[in-house]
Amino acid sequence: MMKVWWVAGALMAGLAVAAGAFGAHALKARLSPDLLQVFETGVRYQMYHALGLLAVAVACDRWPHCFRSKGMESFGRRQRSSQIPTAVEATSTAIENQLCETSLRLAL
Repeated sequence: MMKVWWVAGALMAGLAVAAGAFGAHALKARLSPDLLQVFETGVRYQMYHALGLLAVAVACDRWPHCFRSKGMESFGRRQRSSQIPTAVEATSTAIENQLCETSLRLAL
């Protein structure tokens, strides 16, 4: 599981380098300087995210007990599963209340 972060970070960094090379060589003649600057900014952010993933990989290797906690995984799963029905129930209750009020107005 922890190897996933290394692979994802390396793939994203490689993609950033490839996109940067593509922009510097293939797009330079086709894009205006403003659009080339926008592309360069996107490539830079891609590399920042790749470095962030690699930082997570280092943290996972250095402190594996923090990232392998089954308690945190089950807590997160419980939080998500408990929020969805609550949100659906609240929405359906609000819709039912609005329909009841509308039907009462029409009846009177």
